Amino acid sequence: MKKQHETTEKQVKMYEEQAKSFNENISKMQQTNAALQKSLTDITTQNAKSVKELADAKALATRLEEQLKQAERQSKPVGLYVVLRWCWWLLYCF
Repeated sequence: MKKQHETTEKQVKMYEEQAKSFNENISKMQQTNAALQKSLTDITTQNAKSVKELADAKALATRLEEQLKQAERQSKPVGLYVVLRWCWWLLYCF
């Protein structure tokens, strides 16, 4: 009977140690999970900022492209006028 009691106590201690180990592992997993959730939140926030910056950059590129086209349209008559005036001057001088 005493031997059976000692075996039961050993088993109880073993189970207690296993339970303690399981609880420690669960605690570590919960900490890891919390850290991963924070990282995911940070990545999501950074991604949203990057999407906004990309949209702003595209809008700026579109505006600059439109300004360039407008400047090209406006400069053509002036450029033509300068060329014609230069040709007239050449003809007049010679």
